[in-house]
Amino acid sequence: MAVAAGFVGVRLGPRVLRTETAGLAALAAIQCLWGDFGGGAGDV
Repeated sequence: MAVAAGFVGVRLGPRVLRTETAGLAALAAIQCLWGDFGGGAGDV
């Protein structure tokens, strides 16, 4: 149903994430792709 509505599926291969860490892992991956981890120590 989601794919029919235009969503794109994403897989992490054989990795299985717990609900507690899945959101954090997704945010870290997005920040890595967008280059948000390149700031200096003063950038908060």
